[in-house]
Amino acid sequence: MPARYDTRLLPEGVRATGYRVDGAVISVDAEMIRSEAFCPECGFRSARRHGRYVRSLADLPAHGRTVQLR
Repeated sequence: MPARYDTRLLPEGVRATGYRVDGAVISVDAEMIRSEAFCPECGFRSARRHGRYVRSLADLPAHGRTVQLR
């Protein structure tokens, strides 16, 4: 039986736009591809962008390197 590999690295609705390897750190740039989202406080759906800012998330290491999702 051939080996199967899951190539899905990002959650549904998120697209990778680039990556960088800087020494012991792998940084993956990503953005939302959905045109609407739910408010985490009130739960209503909105198609209007209220702002744009970068959040940096950390994931488990890969191949001995720190992984960051931006």
